[in-house]
Amino acid sequence: MKQVSNDDLDPALIPVGTRDWDKFTAFALSYSGYELRGEECAKIANESLRVYRERQVLPSTVDDLRTCLFFEQRRWRWSDYDPDEAAWRYINALLEALARKIELVQRTNR
Repeated sequence: MKQVSNDDLDPALIPVGTRDWDKFTAFALSYSGYELRGEECAKIANESLRVYRERQVLPSTVDDLRTCLFFEQRRWRWSDYDPDEAAWRYINALLEALARKIELVQRTNR
């Protein structure tokens, strides 16, 4: 998969609202969570999922959002199941939060 740096992210590249596994995978794997976050990747993603389930709160940084998206792709890729409704809600909440964050960064840098 082609890697996309945070600086090169464009909100138009983020598949907000998708239920298309291939589109989600292409985007999620544009960030190499294992390489960039190392052993913290799973910890960040699992803790973020726990907090979201309990309080509907998402990570606040671009790196953490992308780490979670990367890890959700890996989590579901290696499970015996397709993402369920709750998983897609979480994935799309992450995608929406990331798109808003990138739009804000782009507006601030103009």
